[in-house]
Amino acid sequence: MIHTFGAAPGNRTLVVFIHGDGTKGGPSDYLDKSAEKVAGGGVTAVALIRPGYYDSHDATSTGTSYRHAGDGYRDEIVAAVAAAIDEVKDHHRARRVVLAGRPGPNGDALHVVDGHRIDEAADLGAVEEDARADR
Repeated sequence: MIHTFGAAPGNRTLVVFIHGDGTKGGPSDYLDKSAEKVAGGGVTAVALIRPGYYDSHDATSTGTSYRHAGDGYRDEIVAAVAAAIDEVKDHHRARRVVLAGRPGPNGDALHVVDGHRIDEAADLGAVEEDARADR
């Protein structure tokens, strides 16, 4: 499931926000606010909800999360996330993809698409700070 912000013809940068493992439970669309903050000015931002997780409207992303099994980074999950990013990149005709997530053992979404069509990976806080500085 993907929530999109700031989509406009000519935007060349796509910033993809990926949530962490949700160890505390609850909806996984909390990064929508971050995506909305960085959208605009040539940037399309999306908040991607990983397979098997849900948003605050109780819509669930296709697939299984395996988070309760402690294995949310199985090959099939990584492939699904990478494919979703590829599709969004192609759809928006983005030239550059920045992946934003939280670092750390339970929030390390950044390694999910290692080796896939990502130009840059950044800590969520750094992406938000850069967006505020550019405005």
